[in-house]
Amino acid sequence: RDRVQLSERVDQTSSVERLKSGLDDERDDPPGKGGGRGGRGGPSPSASARGRAAGMFNVALSALDLRGGAQDAARDLVLNRMPKIGVKPDVVSYSLAIAACFHARSDADDLILAARRAAGADKRSNAKKPKRAKKKKGKGGEVNAGEGDSSLDSLVRTLWQDEHFAVVSKPAGMLTHPNETSGGAIRTLVEVLVDTFGDEGLSAINGLDARGIVHRLDKPTSGALLVAKTDLAHALCVAAWYQRKVTKTYLALVEGVPGRRRGRRGGDEGGDATEGTCDAPADGRPARSDWKVRETFGDGDGVCSLVEVTPRTGRKHQIRQHMGVALDAPLVGDPLYRRGKKPNTPAAAVPLLAGKPGSVIFLHAAALELRHPVTDEALRFSDPLPEAFEGLVSALRG
Repeated sequence: RDRVQLSERVDQTSSVERLKSGLDDERDDPPGKGGGRGGRGGPSPSASARGRAAGMFNVALSALDLRGGAQDAARDLVLNRMPKIGVKPDVVSYSLAIAACFHARSDADDLILAARRAAGADKRSNAKKPKRAKKKKGKGGEVNAGEGDSSLDSLVRTLWQDEHFAVVSKPAGMLTHPNETSGGAIRTLVEVLVDTFGDEGLSAINGLDARGIVHRLDKPTSGALLVAKTDLAHALCVAAWYQRKVTKTYLALVEGVPGRRRGRRGGDEGGDATEGTCDAPADGRPARSDWKVRETFGDGDGVCSLVEVTPRTGRKHQIRQHMGVALDAPLVGDPLYRRGKKPNTPAAAVPLLAGKPGSVIFLHAAALELRHPVTDEALRFSDPLPEAFEGLVSALRG
């Protein structure tokens, strides 16, 4: 919401001039050397300057989309002005420009083609497909997929779909898409999606290794995930995400009670906080999450809580950092964000975590709310807790 309000105040012309002058003042090299001012190599803006400039350009592009009727300016920014000063448009830049054209009922084919080229997907038919892991007969396992294991494939469910996009349920233990360390040995959600929708049935402006992926869920996280079938739908979804028009709701099982010493009081003045807003950095950037305790289980040192969390920003590991670090209530099964505390795992959860350090945390994307990127219909998608998570909650209730 804050970003949208800021975007609406951006003056496009002055923003571009500030960007250009700012980049002229920052260099990788000192004056007189290859890329420095006056050097033979000419201007070469530093990586940090380019990153800041790209962020400012995206704010400006968002403002143009929200203002309406500024599709030509948005197209010019992405195709001409950004490259001219050495700032490479990213998938967000292209998506915001495409959205500006779509909302102005203007053709965006040139921008979609440019986005595909930038992602290396303009020649999809000739692209190498990721190395497939050998399929094994599904065993119905609820958590953790080992290297080359496809036993989780049957747990990937399509919750809803039309010709533009789909909402699928990702199981815990499955990577959303390949990363630098996974190689080709680990079967990912993208491979399952390609098998389900076909290679040509998914968007490609985010690259071939992330076909259809608008947003990501961490490997240990389960739940609802939006998948784009067309490049246009993908761009419109990314623009909506950037403008914070999408609401995500998670359920997390945490050790202790979040906000016992922090948070906005939700009950009696003398009682524990039952809900609050956490404003604390995550991944080194400002972040905000709303949280509400749904249930508590046990007592004393063994207490744990089922918490509903609505992130208002989208930082890496935001919920895990806010719960485990800022609110002193680490997620059950999370070995990373716990302020040096030893795990206090509920006895009922121990069998589910055995031999799977870090592969399972009890965090589930339970709901997605947004307006349809093409039809503007209000939509809400729910994904019930996975069987193992639901069974654990039932066991904790006694």
